Amino acid sequence: MPGDLAPALLADLTLQRISVNPETSVDSILRFREDHRSELGRFRTKIADLTRSIEEDLPLAALQQEVADIHSNEVMPAIDELKDCLSSSKIKWAVESFLKTSMLSVSGGGVMVALGLAIPHALLACAGVSLTVSAVLYNCERRQEIRKNPFSYLLSAESNLA
Repeated sequence: MPGDLAPALLADLTLQRISVNPETSVDSILRFREDHRSELGRFRTKIADLTRSIEEDLPLAALQQEVADIHSNEVMPAIDELKDCLSSSKIKWAVESFLKTSMLSVSGGGVMVALGLAIPHALLACAGVSLTVSAVLYNCERRQEIRKNPFSYLLSAESNLA
């Protein structure tokens, strides 16, 4: 039983940062939990890994301090890193999309003109195709980044339940 206390304390400390909208129904919370089952599993595994080295017979105050140290030294930096990664990937996507769109519009415009489209329509068509492809690739990369991080569950909860 004492071995279960450290992970529970760390999970509680970590989940405290999530503010759930008072209007959110219990059904919505349960549905969220079910929909994000794999993320929750990775989160629980990571919490257990982080607290594995804590001694089981520590006094409660010492245990709480150990958990608080893990939270501030391991959990919070990992969450901040995930947020930074997602933010920088959004900026990277915007720049790459702009460059691809401008390059594709110029180079692909000739093909579209040859197919019978007027130059403005050809450039718009190429730009639209380029932005669509870039958006799909960005979303795939973002999902992959979120899947890899054991704290993505927290970000999902923040965005879905707040």
